[in-house]
Amino acid sequence: MLGGQALLDEVAGAVMADDLERYLAHTAVPFVIVTRTKTFVLENREKLVHGFRSAVSMYRTLMVTDLIRLVKSERKIGSRLLSISFQTHVMRHGARVVAPFDSEAIARRDGDGWKVAMLSDSLTNEEWPIVVPRPEGAA
Repeated sequence: MLGGQALLDEVAGAVMADDLERYLAHTAVPFVIVTRTKTFVLENREKLVHGFRSAVSMYRTLMVTDLIRLVKSERKIGSRLLSISFQTHVMRHGARVVAPFDSEAIARRDGDGWKVAMLSDSLTNEEWPIVVPRPEGAA
């Protein structure tokens, strides 16, 4: 079973590789995104796929080469939920594309593994899909 870091690496790797099936294998439906200013609920597979395609497009447009998520802490919430606190680094050949931002993911046990069901972060984006991540305090 994947731990928090391995799970986040799988999801980020799927997005960077434009691997929809890999992404769906590690992401729950419905999927909830809570930014500092808005909440987005992707209540079906179609909306989740649209969000995935938009993320892939966004990272390609920004010429992102690395999407790095570093776990700060993780803890189980009972036997079926996992809370993962992490920092995201969006990079282009070693240079930051946006300022690092903090996030929290909630994963739910699914068979022998975990699927991310909710993501909250310090972004201030108010529209879905997110075109450019806007970390709190960024210009």
